[in-house]
This record gives sequence, structure tokens and C-alpha cells, in this order.
Amino acid sequence: MEAEAQSLYKVDYPALDHAFSRYLTHPGTTAAAEILRLLPSGHADTRVPDGGVTDKIYNQLEKLDVLASQGRTDAIDVAFALFAISDGAFAEDLSTLIAKAIEVNPRAFLRGLKNNPDYTCEIACDTGVDEDDDSKAALAKLKRRLQLVTSVKDAALTNERECTVAALRECIEGASK
Repeated sequence: MEAEAQSLYKVDYPALDHAFSRYLTHPGTTAAAEILRLLPSGHADTRVPDGGVTDKIYNQLEKLDVLASQGRTDAIDVAFALFAISDGAFAEDLSTLIAKAIEVNPRAFLRGLKNNPDYTCEIACDTGVDEDDDSKAALAKLKRRLQLVTSVKDAALTNERECTVAALRECIEGASK
């Protein structure tokens, strides 16, 4: 899902730990802005992550998911930012969290893509459903997301909408086979 990073920086993990805890306690644009400052878009950490902090954040993703499921744009922005310190299951769970946001606030999802050009529209295809176990449920989610994304008429998000629509159609076609 991630495109090539443009430049490198080191994460201030103690500050990130504090900022993320503050965000979960008092969610909003101000608290989210601190996380975005610590994890700017288009950058990658060159160090081995602080496992204690990344594990703590990962173990609290459910709280972030609740906020994103409310359609909060700040939560979607925070989820995109956390990709900088994620890998494996952490990155997969972030992808699912971000893609689910389409179902409650497709405009916020598209705005998140616009603000994070290092990530591809294919993230919209992450249903979080094991297609081998429930391909019909995954296909239904993809079709619903396509309807929702298509309904966004914001001219400033045209490129992101078109890209996401194309990605979802391709995923639907693949899932229908």
C-alpha cells in the first residue's frame, strides 16, 4: 500500500507515545496535528522502531478504530501517519481501519488519500474479511464502498475518487471470478 518514501527522519518515540495517548484521551484536530508533526507524510523512519511504544500504540488501535468508525477525519489522518512506524500485522490493521472509514465518511477517506499521496487507492480494497472464508461478504463490502465513493462530488477530490473507483472496480472484478 505504501509508495516509495521521499526522505528519511528519526521518530521521537517518547513524544509520539505522549501525543498518541493524548489523542486517544482528547481526540481532535489539535491532538492529531501533534502526531502528524511527529510522523509527517511521505517520510520513513530509518531506525529500528521502539518496540515498547509501537506495541503500545498497536495494542490501542481498537480505540483509534472506534474514532475512525465515527467518520472522524482526524482519526483517519492519524491512521495514515502511523504507517511510518508499522509493519506486518500493524500495517495490515491500519489498512483495514482506513478502508473501513469509507463506509461512514467516504469524503474523509478521499481527503486522507489526498493528504497522503504516498499511499495508493488500492487501500480501499482492504475489507478485513478473509476472502477464502467469506467471499460474498468481501464482495458486498467492495460494492458498497464503490457506491459510497462514487457519491462524493467534491471537485477537489476528483483524482482520488477516480483512482479509488478504478481500484474498487478492479477488486470487484477479481473477487467476482
